Amino acid sequence: KKKNQIMLLPYLDSLNGEKRIMLASGSVMRKAILEQAGLANLIISPSGFAEDLPKSDFATSVDYVVKTSEHKLRDKVRELSASPDEGQKVDIVIAADTIVSFEDREVIEKAGDEQHAFDMLKSHVQRGSHQ
Repeated sequence: KKKNQIMLLPYLDSLNGEKRIMLASGSVMRKAILEQAGLANLIISPSGFAEDLPKSDFATSVDYVVKTSEHKLRDKVRELSASPDEGQKVDIVIAADTIVSFEDREVIEKAGDEQHAFDMLKSHVQRGSHQ
């Protein structure tokens, strides 16, 4: 068993059998990670949060990603509360965010496409700001 499966093992039967778990993300990778950890039957429902918090408002990139994740969670909980359909009852909502940061200050968001990602990384390598 993998380490992440071992950590969840005492809870997997309860989580998979009794709880409806929603992943507030459209990320294929996030879903795969949770499934590899042993969670089955995830409800996939991306958050509608715009992910547009001003990066300059945060002391570190960790602060930024935590606050963005909190907003995604609140957005999804608000949406679920607004339409309390028993068929859609959810026990646990998981929200997360992934970023790249340089020197824990400069936050790089998701690239629009492969070329955009390449251009962003190339720019940082040329400036010598990579670690």
